[in-house]
Amino acid sequence: MIKKFKLFLVFVFIISFYALYSSAQEVNPFGTFTYIKPSTESVISSENEGAGIPTQRYKLNKYFVKGTVIIVGSPSKSFAIVSYYPGGQDYVLQKSHPLGNESHVIIKITSNYIVVRNMSTKETREIPVQNLSPSVNLQTNMSN
Repeated sequence: MIKKFKLFLVFVFIISFYALYSSAQEVNPFGTFTYIKPSTESVISSENEGAGIPTQRYKLNKYFVKGTVIIVGSPSKSFAIVSYYPGGQDYVLQKSHPLGNESHVIIKITSNYIVVRNMSTKETREIPVQNLSPSVNLQTNMSN
C-alpha cells in the first residue's frame, strides 16, 4: 500500500512539474522580440535579398509602416506595424529594433511616422504611416 502511495506521489509530482514547465514556456506575443542570428550562409546584404531575419531581408525602401500604437506615458513601449512590398507579412517593431538590410535601426516612433538611423553612416530617415486609419493612443496608469 505504501509503495503504491509513493508511486502515486511521484506520478503527481511529474505531472505537476510538466504542467508548470510547459505553461512557463508559452510565448508572450506582446514581449520583446528575440532574434535568431542567421547562419553564415545567409549573411544579410544588399546583394542577398530574401535571406535572414524577415525585418532585415530587403532594402529599406521595400518596407512601409501600416500603423503605430503610441503608449502615452511610456513612449519606449510604443510600437509600429511594418510590412514589406509586395504583399508581405506584418511585423510589430519597437524602438531599437532593426529594419532593412543596411544596418538601419528604429530610433523614434510617432503617430505619423517612424525614424530610422543607419548605424554605420548615422544618416536618419523618416518613414511615414501609409494607412488611412488613424494611429491608436493608449493611456497607461502609471500609479501601479
